[in-house]
Amino acid sequence: GNVMGSSANSNTAAATKLPEMFSDWAVAADTPHSSIISIGKRNAPRLVDDPKRELGIEIHAWLEAHVSNSGNRKVAIAHVSPEAAAIAKKILGAEALQRFFDPAQYVVAFNELEMITTLDHQIQIQRVDRLVEFENEVWVLDYKTGGVNDAKLYREQIENYCHAVAALYPAKIIGGAIIDAEGQFRVLYKSGG
Repeated sequence: GNVMGSSANSNTAAATKLPEMFSDWAVAADTPHSSIISIGKRNAPRLVDDPKRELGIEIHAWLEAHVSNSGNRKVAIAHVSPEAAAIAKKILGAEALQRFFDPAQYVVAFNELEMITTLDHQIQIQRVDRLVEFENEVWVLDYKTGGVNDAKLYREQIENYCHAVAALYPAKIIGGAIIDAEGQFRVLYKSGG
């Protein structure tokens, strides 16, 4: 795979210019399972033998390609199974979720938004499935195909995302929720404004 979605010649140059702390990102272009896919080029890769995880990747790819993402560019996907497309359509059709997907109801939205954060003095890259800004609040949405019954497992992840977003939007209420394959919506975090 290509590093940062560029050609093989520029991969080497880009890899050598990365700061030392990011040197592990500079992978060889021919290294299996280790490409960095730039936003806008998600292909629902088949790198795992776990069908549930693969289905989740395909659902993310379909949503990223079909949901209004006014904050970042449109993506193209190679293939998504009919099952993944049906689940993604169910999410988009859920009445309770319309305000998060209807551009007339929000200020701006981002799909697959990468954020660089620090936790315990470690730099981390986190990818938020969908961030939606409204007039008085900002929501972090995370798609979970395994269901929302295990919400406690995801609470820390959502809280970390929300704390990072709160630093960018200090005057707004920050909400964080997970959305499952049935379109179920569960709030895991909500701050004051």
